[in-house]
Amino acid sequence: MATYYLSPTDLTFLYQECPRCFYNKVLKIWKRPYTPFPRIFGDIDKCIRRTLHGHSCEFLLNKPGVFDTTNTLIKSGPIQVGDHKIIFSGYPDIRVYFEDGTIGIIDAKTSYPKDSAIKLYDRQLHSLRSTIQTPQIGDSRTVSLLGLFIATPTEFILDTVTGASHFQFDSVFKSVEINDGEWFEFLVKVVELLSGKPPDDNGKCYWCVMQRAVAEKRVDEK
Repeated sequence: MATYYLSPTDLTFLYQECPRCFYNKVLKIWKRPYTPFPRIFGDIDKCIRRTLHGHSCEFLLNKPGVFDTTNTLIKSGPIQVGDHKIIFSGYPDIRVYFEDGTIGIIDAKTSYPKDSAIKLYDRQLHSLRSTIQTPQIGDSRTVSLLGLFIATPTEFILDTVTGASHFQFDSVFKSVEINDGEWFEFLVKVVELLSGKPPDDNGKCYWCVMQRAVAEKRVDEK
C-alpha cells in the first residue's frame, strides 16, 4: 500500500498534459525544470483577492457569507482509494464562509469565461474540497460551492491630462458542479496510473521528446 502526495495544480495541468511527467514527479523519479510564469497574472490575482477579502459575497453568490482570500496552505489527511492513500496540499485562492456554516472554494482567473475552463479546473477545485472536508488538522467542514471568478480585460482608460490610467475588467462567476461519484472515479484512475508501470511517452510532451532524443543520441554515440 502506497501513499501519494498530490498537488491540485498538478492534477489540473500536468496530469492532463503528460501522464508520464505526472507519474515521474509524484513518484520522485524526475521533475520538470521550473518554468517562469508571467508575473502580471499573479499581480492581477493579488488585486482581485485584496479587493474581495473580508467583504460580503451576497452580491456575487446570492447567499450570505464573507470572502476570505488569506494565502494559506491547506493539507488533507489520508484519503483511501482502493488499497492506496492520497494526501492533497494546496492554496485556495478564495474561500467563502457562508452563514449556514458551509464553505465555498473559488479560483480567481484572468481569462475568458469559456465552458472549457470550467471543466479544466474541476479537478483542482474538487481536490481542494476534499482537503477541507478531510483535513490533516482540525474539524471537517462541508464545502457547498465550487466555482471560478473570471476577470476579463475589456478596456484601457487613459487620462491624457494627468497621465493616470487603468484597465477596465468584466467579471463573472461560473459555478462548478460538485460530483462526488465522478471525482472518486477519477481518483481511482490516478491511483491505477501511479501504482502501475511507467506510462509511455505520448509523443506530444516537449520534455519527454527531449529526453528520448538525448537517450537515442547517447546510444548512437556508443
